[in-house]
Amino acid sequence: MIRPLLPGEWATARALLQEAHLPLEGLEATRLFLLEEEGHPLGLVGYEGYPPFALLRSLGVAKEFRGQGLGLCLLRFAINEVKKRGFKEAYALTQTIPVLLIREGSVEVPRQKAPPPLLVSQEFQGACPASARLFRRVLADGT
Repeated sequence: MIRPLLPGEWATARALLQEAHLPLEGLEATRLFLLEEEGHPLGLVGYEGYPPFALLRSLGVAKEFRGQGLGLCLLRFAINEVKKRGFKEAYALTQTIPVLLIREGSVEVPRQKAPPPLLVSQEFQGACPASARLFRRVLADGT
């Protein structure tokens, strides 16, 4: 089950992100979702909203559950979530999931082509290293 992260679960979210070597900066601006099974946290994904753009972030799967397709499940959930919320484009700044993003219809774009509203995010302000690649997926066409 994937559900919104509850206020008392921030420690769980931080632990999942630290285990996946993902940044903690900017989490307060992130809507996070927890993947769990029988109360056990398996993974996490989130997004920041800068209408009409969404910045996907914080996709992490607990070490013992990697390689089972949970990352793909979380990515698809996040894409569907931002589409439901009316965002027209989804971006991701990553070093870890480019293959998943491409598989799900994103294309790599130069970082300097990022929409100006995204540049204020912690991800672009240094939370992600300069070597992180930027991916874009257009959502307005119903895909």
